[in-house]
Amino acid sequence: MAELAQVLAALQAKDELPDLDALRDHFAPRQPAMPAVVVELPATAVYDELLESA
Repeated sequence: MAELAQVLAALQAKDELPDLDALRDHFAPRQPAMPAVVVELPATAVYDELLESA
């Protein structure tokens, strides 16, 4: 928020209007990148072994 205030104050000092699209692009929240997750399913025989050992 402080950075936006500084940018707006600098523009005001120069008697310039802000470019709203540029400000929106610069200060808009970024969508976080989702990590790639690889899930390997075990063979069903593994589950049978777990049930037999319980």
